[in-house]
Amino acid sequence: MHEAGLYFPYVDVRDDDWLKLAMLYWPRIYRIVPPDYPMRESRTAQDFRRAGLLGAVDPILGSDAVAMMAALMRIEFFTTLAENADALDNYSTARAKAEFDGRPSFGPPPDDRLDPALGWLHSTKVSFAEIVDLRRAGLAEYGPRLPLGEQWVGLHPTLAGAYMTALANEIAGSLALQPLTDQADLRIVAPNGGVASALDLLVGRSPDRPSEPAAVDEYVMLALECVRPKTLGGVSAKQIIRCRKNLAGELADFRAFVEQQNAELAAITSLPPGQRKLDAFADHVRDTVEAPLQRLERGLQLHKLDTVRTMLVTGTLATPPLASLGLDHLGAGSTIGMSVATVAGMGAAWWQVHAARESVRRSSPLSYLLDVRDKLTPKTIAGRFQRIVKGSY
Repeated sequence: MHEAGLYFPYVDVRDDDWLKLAMLYWPRIYRIVPPDYPMRESRTAQDFRRAGLLGAVDPILGSDAVAMMAALMRIEFFTTLAENADALDNYSTARAKAEFDGRPSFGPPPDDRLDPALGWLHSTKVSFAEIVDLRRAGLAEYGPRLPLGEQWVGLHPTLAGAYMTALANEIAGSLALQPLTDQADLRIVAPNGGVASALDLLVGRSPDRPSEPAAVDEYVMLALECVRPKTLGGVSAKQIIRCRKNLAGELADFRAFVEQQNAELAAITSLPPGQRKLDAFADHVRDTVEAPLQRLERGLQLHKLDTVRTMLVTGTLATPPLASLGLDHLGAGSTIGMSVATVAGMGAAWWQVHAARESVRRSSPLSYLLDVRDKLTPKTIAGRFQRIVKGSY
């Protein structure tokens, strides 16, 4: 069974481009949505939700197991913070405001009346009883009540990030979901080994604990970034959904390939934080994704060029009427730099070239990434002929 994803730390996904890429891999993505939460979804998120691909998990009124686990996690987290308040001066709300440089490290607040220097949590995720001691210690504060009656709790961004990361890990573990985030800063400031790891880091403890889960989400997203269309902002959610459907077989092969990386990724994540860990992860992505993709592209290019050249030289192509190729209005001779007859012949060769291309692609599970790029990158008729000539289509 392939895991679905659990998005955090927010309810509404902040980066539409990230969401589009994530939807090219995970079967479904859930969000942690408290009851009566006023959604602020983008058009992209709405389209994915309506298609049944963007769901919700209720940590308060959801299944008994999830609600009880979330409640216990909150109590443990905030109780431990309150008990160690003296050691957490660096995480006070006053310190966060004093050090704020104008760039929110926990993402922009959900309303411009909330101080962007803090990390804001919806009050349904943290009750007054749980944070009363934190407020007295200067580690938390309530924001102004908003017009719709919303109440938010402000924490130092590191505390907010640690809390939401721990909550996401606890919920994901109970529901067999993969925690996912579009916040790069959050990965740096917040631990991702669950509530125990978060508390150990924040209060300066370092006992033995289980190793972190394999960084599958980072691996997948970096793999997709290798073929990310430059114009992804112009790609609609509906195009992503069609791409998933049309490439279902190739996606299954790619998922199986990713599952084979688990052991190596787990070994890398067990390394202590630092440059060695980052280098090991980068090397693994390069060796298993970047280099094979380059070899696959080279193989496709040579295969296509040889096939086209052979068919042209041997005269096995029947040149179709120019009108059937739409060349009469393309300016093909000046745009492509070849005679119209030659270009017309190459257009007729496309179906034979396509078959050879597909044969090469099927030999690699990474062909899914190339197919994603092809399907999501806008192509004009003239552009297709240029790529055929260059052997890069």
